[in-house]
Amino acid sequence: MCVSLSAAETAMKARREIADYMKSGRIERARIRVEHIVREDYLVEAMEVIELYCDLLLARFGMLEQMSYCEESIAEAVATLIWVAPRLSADVQELLEVSRQFEHKFGKPFVQQARSNLSGTVNVKVIHRLGAEAPKKSLVENYMVEIARNYHIDYQPDPTMFMDDEDTLPPDTEGVLLADEPQALPMKTDLPPTAFQPPPPSTYHQGPPPPMDPGPPVC
Repeated sequence: MCVSLSAAETAMKARREIADYMKSGRIERARIRVEHIVREDYLVEAMEVIELYCDLLLARFGMLEQMSYCEESIAEAVATLIWVAPRLSADVQELLEVSRQFEHKFGKPFVQQARSNLSGTVNVKVIHRLGAEAPKKSLVENYMVEIARNYHIDYQPDPTMFMDDEDTLPPDTEGVLLADEPQALPMKTDLPPTAFQPPPPSTYHQGPPPPMDPGPPVC
């Protein structure tokens, strides 16, 4: 998309401005500009996902025309395009027309449900990238470090900026058992309690009883 290319060019120009702020010691001003850079990067990432969904629907356009309802194979793509249409209408006005075409195809209730994401079908990454929350301070500081490295600026990161990070495992490792940590195996509970009881002592010995000791001879 031309919008994503334009946003990437704007971000590169802003990085040079931030580097100039850092060289002149205007660190707080640089951090404010970095927040804009983060949002521009988020916009570029969201646009890349949207472009991918447009390509997917274009490739399946013949099948889409024959559908009487939105099938699961394209539900996320359709719902995401409907969800982003009012949010990116200033940048990509064509998305509003795409949303109207989906309303004509699948009905107004479907579009309203997708627009509010009641079914949770909208792409999670796009929701986060286009959210209204301010970027985390740690992320902003990491941008500052990277810009300083690229423009050969002597910059020491502020450790207090990383205090907003939660002390949790990353999402892809949270809840995963460590290989060197012993874990108890779960016991099957679909058997009756008596199945876990040992057999009575009388059943431990199999075969004829052992001979008895006759003892000392009786005079």
